[in-house]
Amino acid sequence: MIVWLNGTFGAGKTSTARELVPLVPGARYFDPEQVGFMLQTVLIEEYWQEISAGLRDAGIPVHLFVLHTDQETLTRRIEAADDVPARKWRLEHLPAYAGAFPWLSREGQVVDTTLQPPAEVARSIADRLG
Repeated sequence: MIVWLNGTFGAGKTSTARELVPLVPGARYFDPEQVGFMLQTVLIEEYWQEISAGLRDAGIPVHLFVLHTDQETLTRRIEAADDVPARKWRLEHLPAYAGAFPWLSREGQVVDTTLQPPAEVARSIADRLG
């Protein structure tokens, strides 16, 4: 089983993934930032369809969770990050995420991270997994 955390920069994917691992028996952590270097957040629906179909055909269940927060919170979180050169790039990519959100919310389960700390977001995901 793959628990896929999708969402834009600042949504809480890395922090939530770290909190989620102890809650899912046998889980392994794959750093979303490291994976992102080779497979950025999937924002193109056709790419998601191809990836998810390939995994499904291989018999690997995928649970897609879309970590989402409002634009103001995303901007604040990105601007607070230490990686100054990445800030501009991340802020410039927020419109692409907003454009992809309609299909992302159809394909996955949306988890609002605006007011929830990563531990609560992880608990919510673990509960949804059963």
